[in-house]
This record gives sequence, C-alpha cells and structure tokens, in this order.
Amino acid sequence: MMSGARSRHWLPCLGVALAIAAAPSFAAADDDEAPKAEPPNSSFYALDTKNLFGFLEGADVGEKGDRSLEFETTGSFGRDHGVYNSVEQEFIFENALTDSFGLELGAHVLGQDMRRVPDLPDFVGVNFMGVSAEFRYVVWHRTKDVPIQITLTAQPEYNSIAEAGRQANDFTTSFLAIADIISSDQRLYGAVNLVYAPDASRFPGRLWQDTALLSASAALSYRLTPPLMFGAEADYDRAYGGLVPRGFEGQAFYLGPTFHYQINEKIDLSAAFLAQTPVGRVDFDEFPRQLAKLRLEVDF
Repeated sequence: MMSGARSRHWLPCLGVALAIAAAPSFAAADDDEAPKAEPPNSSFYALDTKNLFGFLEGADVGEKGDRSLEFETTGSFGRDHGVYNSVEQEFIFENALTDSFGLELGAHVLGQDMRRVPDLPDFVGVNFMGVSAEFRYVVWHRTKDVPIQITLTAQPEYNSIAEAGRQANDFTTSFLAIADIISSDQRLYGAVNLVYAPDASRFPGRLWQDTALLSASAALSYRLTPPLMFGAEADYDRAYGGLVPRGFEGQAFYLGPTFHYQINEKIDLSAAFLAQTPVGRVDFDEFPRQLAKLRLEVDF
C-alpha cells in the first residue's frame, strides 16, 4: 500500500459535512508571538503559513477559536505502463482549540481510472475511501526577533478502498516535523517537512502487509503582490517494507511549482504540480510520475 500514500485521486465529488465540539485548552501562545494577519487591503499583511506551500505544510495553527472548511483535491498520474489516473477529494474541518493546538477531521472520496496497469485489475469508478484526523501542536512560536515556527503533527487515517477499487483495511499514521520562516517584509516564505508514515494494510483473504514511507521536503515562495504568491517545492520519498523502515523498496524525487492566492480575508486558494525528476533513477513502480494538488480554504 506504499503507493497509496502518494496516489491521491481524481473525478468530481460531493461534499461531506463535518462538525466538532469545543475541547479544553492545551497550551497558550507566547506573549511575544508575531502579529497575526491584518486585513488584505494592507500592504504585505501577515499570512497563515499552513497552506502556502502546495504539498508541504506550514507551521501555523491559527488563533484560538479559528475554524475553517478545506476542500483538497490531490491527483496522481502515470506509471510505467498502461493508464493510471487517480484523484482523492478530501473534505476537512479545522478547529484551533488553542493558539498552540489544532484539530482537523477529514473525509475522503476516491476516483480512479486504471487500465492495463501491471498487477492491477482494470477499474474506472468513484468510492468513499475513508476518514482521517490531524493533531497539530506548536512547540516553538515565531516572534518578531526569531521568525521561525516549529510544529509537530500526527495524522491517523483509515481507508477501506485501495488502488483499482479493491476492498482493503488500511491504517496509516503520518508523523510530521514542520519548520517555516518568514522574512521581515512578509514577502519571502520558506518551509521544511520531515515525514515518517508507517502503514498496515490487508486485502480480504490475505495476510497483513506493513510498509513505511520516509520523506524530506522543502519549499520557498515569494509574494509578487500582497495576495499573489509563486514558489517551488522539492520532495524526496523513500519506500520501505515494515513499520520500522527496513527492506528498501524504492525512491522518488519530485520537483515543481506552487501557487497561492489570498482571495479575501476569509478565502484562499493554493495549487502545486510536481513531477519525478531523475535523481539516481526514476521509480514509476512504487511512485506515480506526476502529483497535483488544488486546495480551497474558507474560514468562518
């Protein structure tokens, strides 16, 4: 199921409503935390960094009480042979429980078009895929003097559909260490992600299969105007057998452009397109040729 960690899939999907009750505070932000976003008519106002970088995540959690809905479409395209197109549509409810702790709940729908792909049956269709949660905790808040923020996240996910529409029981937890930095003029943003994602999956009538993904990513984005930002992202992935990484199975290096636009104070749009780049050798068996992401976030 390693390819499933990156094979996020295509086709139009219907919405899913999510809600969450308020929870106790876990921690408070430092008193000298950098100022939050001003109205978008201000020159180079501060931006929330979480969704600025395409596939990477920024370190911001938001202010206590912030809530939003996020519509995230992630596509994976191309393998060595045949037709391989898949898109995952995710619907996410986000809630900042404190200035340091955030919780997200997600529902996933999967659309696939797979034909003549070795070791997979031909399949064209759309399925409800599964559910996920994400827990975000800021361990270091940025300040005016030190504009670096560090956040740790854990994202457990359960999926009942695998590649080519096959029924499965799949449990994944992605652990992320996130660091980002903002220039003093609010125009240049950078981020680094380190990921460990163990996965346990089982097809009907078969034994459990354990795999793991290790990933290191970096991104840099520049604001041409207060609402408009372009950048680039690099992502290096390694696939292993076993929940504790062992038995190297493949690697991929992705590189591509990113985009972010702050439509207004409550709505922002971001996108990214990455393609495997020959570093060592390309691997179209474990990883798709191209990845694409489109995300719309609405605060309320």
